[in-house]
Amino acid sequence: VVSVNYGSSQVVAAGASSTQSTAFAGGTSIIRVSCDVACWISVGTNPTAADAGANSIFLPANAIEFLGVSGGGKIAVIRDTTTSGSLSVAEVI
Repeated sequence: VVSVNYGSSQVVAAGASSTQSTAFAGGTSIIRVSCDVACWISVGTNPTAADAGANSIFLPANAIEFLGVSGGGKIAVIRDTTTSGSLSVAEVI
């Protein structure tokens, strides 16, 4: 078991079109994400998530992932199903 501490967190709507988070803090290098619906995510300075698209990765419903990011970057999300949901994003410090 690994213990981590979390900094800022946010919730991003996982809907029918790609939605971006706000920018991560300058020193952030890892984020923890989880979504209550299956979705596609993309990380970068100006990311666009695409359903089964290039530069997007699939995140199953209720799965937890830790992703490497750059400070000032963002995450984008789009739902994979007809049901909208919420992507939880927490910066690891």
